[in-house]
Amino acid sequence: MLLKNSKAATLLLATILFPACSNDRDPDDVADPSAAAGAQSSVEGTWELIYFERDGKEVKLKAGGTHSVFTGDKFVLKRGEEVVAAGTSTFDRTSDPVRAISTYTEGPDEGKTFKSICQFDSDKIKFCRAGSPDDDYPTEFKTTPGSGVLVSIYRRVSR
Repeated sequence: MLLKNSKAATLLLATILFPACSNDRDPDDVADPSAAAGAQSSVEGTWELIYFERDGKEVKLKAGGTHSVFTGDKFVLKRGEEVVAAGTSTFDRTSDPVRAISTYTEGPDEGKTFKSICQFDSDKIKFCRAGSPDDDYPTEFKTTPGSGVLVSIYRRVSR
């Protein structure tokens, strides 16, 4: 069952792209974006959301596990077994930082396309998603009050 018009669902869309959060997570604990060679294939697998921030504030997510599963260019964001959002993402690894474009096919942002910047390493992905479909790519991994910008960090669970 898909969550609709839910504040929790909107918050989970960080991510694109990607949960129980922990107080001891460091949002800067992600490798240099130059490790993004093969970004599209390296993102495939299941990722657990470990940090989420919106509008300048860390969001503490409830237990229950939010995961993003990437297969090819498709992603599905789940909270437990419930699909919260789904769509497609493509990565431009020629830019620094890596850029992503995600189009949502399910969830509160269905039919919308958002721009993000990303940092990859073998076990973590850090995203910063623009606050609205009309916004350009973020220029840093930072949110500010009222911006709608999302920062999320995922840890690989499986390939």
